[in-house]
This record gives sequence, C-alpha cells and structure tokens, in this order.
Amino acid sequence: MEFQSVQFLVKKIDYEANTIQVIETGLLRSNCSLPLKSLGASSVSRSRYYQLESWYWISLMNCSKQLTSLNYQLFPCLSQGDSFVYAVSGYLVTDMAPFCSLLSMMPATDTSATISSHLDLFQAIHGGFSLSQVLLHPCS
Repeated sequence: MEFQSVQFLVKKIDYEANTIQVIETGLLRSNCSLPLKSLGASSVSRSRYYQLESWYWISLMNCSKQLTSLNYQLFPCLSQGDSFVYAVSGYLVTDMAPFCSLLSMMPATDTSATISSHLDLFQAIHGGFSLSQVLLHPCS
C-alpha cells in the first residue's frame, strides 16, 4: 500500500480492530537497512484515511564520533569508518550531540510496556507500526 507517498508492505490485518500493521519497503532490502523516507508526525496526521495506533517514535541519526550514552543504540551493520548510525527512542531528540545529524524518524509499535529498558530499537523498526482506518460517516 502507499501511505504519505511511501510504499509499505501490509504485514497483518485485524478486521475486528480495524487496523493494519505495515513496514516500509525500504526496510525489506536487507536485514540491515534504513527506511527510504523519514515519516514525521505532521505527515502522518495529515492522512484522511488512516491514523497511527501508537505515537511511539524512533529517530535515527548519523554521528561522526562514537557516543557513550545509554539512550542511543548503535547499529554496527550501518556504521563504517567515521560514520556511526544510532537509534534513539522518541520523536524529539533534544540532547543530540553537535557532531550528529538526523537521518530519519518513523513510528513503531509501542512495546515499551513489555520490553526492558534495553529495548532493541532495530527490531522495533523492523516490526513496523499499526494504522487504524478512519471511518468516514456519510453526511446527513
């Protein structure tokens, strides 16, 4: 399916809950790939037909130096030379180091209630996220 000009694979359909679980096709290129396009909150909220089931976000950044913060999870398979790719849970990255730049952000299924503080953000990204269909009511 296409959502906000990005192609997604529908992983699961729940007819009773009226939701679909999707993953961006760019993440399917390999076990270690980045999304093709950043999907911010403003672009998701403009959809007429779907809304996010969970507002849990993951931000990806590229840094020219290694970080020691426990909030940032290194993606070794995407890091090479003096380029280190990190993921951080959250939509606003307020403490980004000056030698880092934002690569992408995307929603993910909120599993924080069931996963320890060492959340595997890479798996969360590749788990996709859920959308619910906005039910359109005919005008009377």
